Amino acid sequence: MFDLVQERDVSKVLSSRTLVYLIVHGETQPENPESLSEKGRSQVVELARSRVASGVQTIYTSSLKEASSTAAVLAKEFEAKTETKDCLSEVALGKGRPIGKQLVERLPTMWNDMNHVRPGGESFNTAKRRFGDCMNNIGERNAGESIVVVSHPIVAALFLSLVRGGAPQLEDWLYMGYASCTAYEYSNRGWSLVMPPDDSYLTEPTSVKDRLPKEVLQALGV
Repeated sequence: MFDLVQERDVSKVLSSRTLVYLIVHGETQPENPESLSEKGRSQVVELARSRVASGVQTIYTSSLKEASSTAAVLAKEFEAKTETKDCLSEVALGKGRPIGKQLVERLPTMWNDMNHVRPGGESFNTAKRRFGDCMNNIGERNAGESIVVVSHPIVAALFLSLVRGGAPQLEDWLYMGYASCTAYEYSNRGWSLVMPPDDSYLTEPTSVKDRLPKEVLQALGV
């Protein structure tokens, strides 16, 4: 289901084109990853008004607060309905949501071993399959429509690797922008990448790398 389609039959695409805009939630507060910062909310509004995503009818979001808050802002701007799906959630890195130095203990190992599982968590490979299955279900349910899926940086990078093929790249995650948008097309032939992750429409873009503590970047070898 994840073959990258290089060429399309235009006549068929125009009749049943399903566009899925995968949007990463806005920037969050440093001390609280579940709450959008003031800049993060502004980023989401700016994204919606940039028209990088158009004709949106439904917005799907994970149940985590930073994603649902982003979806609420987008729903108001697009005048679209929202639906929450737990299968869109961020990778479970273990018990609780790690911040600061806890990330040093977990992220490098997980990036080096895609099958590594922390107690109470899931591996990157498991999360990739879970998110991919969820996206397939959403694509099938919304044939011929334009929809938004609000996600988290790591799963956005994992899904990008599914569509492109090959192993997930650390750089794709590190440079994934908050309130960035990636456009995909879904059909019975699978997924194709229409537009790579983009945040060039933002006045003040920020990426995952910009917000990670220095010790985490050092542990990742960056």
